[in-house]
Amino acid sequence: MRDEPCRTIGFAGPAQHPAAQALARQLGLTLRVEPAAAELLLWVHAGGLELRRGTAAVRCDFTVPQLAQRLARGRHDLLRALGARGGERLRVTDATAGLGIDAITLAHHGHRVVALERCRITAALLADGLLRARQGPPAIAAAAGRIRLHCREADGYLHSLPTAPDVIYLDPMYGEDRSRAQPRLAMQLLRALTAGEAAPAEAPGRLLTAALARAGRRVVVKRPLRAPALPGPRPHGAIRGRTTRYDIYGIG
Repeated sequence: MRDEPCRTIGFAGPAQHPAAQALARQLGLTLRVEPAAAELLLWVHAGGLELRRGTAAVRCDFTVPQLAQRLARGRHDLLRALGARGGERLRVTDATAGLGIDAITLAHHGHRVVALERCRITAALLADGLLRARQGPPAIAAAAGRIRLHCREADGYLHSLPTAPDVIYLDPMYGEDRSRAQPRLAMQLLRALTAGEAAPAEAPGRLLTAALARAGRRVVVKRPLRAPALPGPRPHGAIRGRTTRYDIYGIG
């Protein structure tokens, strides 16, 4: 699937036209009544906002059964990596929020989360998902209410913080491995969207440096299980799962 920016927004019917028009102005997109089927575009319909090309689509939906199963797991490795003590509720900055799965997991377990997403299209998808979640089942609505979203470059935001969050969480995009099977169509869409806006190769190391300078207690970095640690100081420990590792950097 080719990489390209998303420049267009379409809508399903007259009822969605005002929302699509407002998003077009906000995001600098071209509003089209009949966009080309093969075009990468944002699409507004009665169920919310999605990124689509042809029949492939991705949206932010915090009500799907798979997520409910994830949230029901009380001892998720990510939660262990935070280091909360005895039910303690932490202030967490998720500096690479994406579509918010880790942010909603943290918030579901009581933590206050600031979610940062640099890509404006991805941030719009996440904002739409959070809006619908706040109108959904009580547990999901409460979790979404504990998340504040900012479309910002993470390193600049971290440097501007007047007070340090307890934990800064980083999930750099996994490096490409051409020996593995292609990801499902939805993930291909997101990769196509962000490829043109990708940060320089050294950005994860630079972001780790910024996080270490601003975190109050620790920095947690999500990595593929056998991938090297990010460039910079060595982690002080790690929580290892079947396919994923959470590197832990203590502060002080």
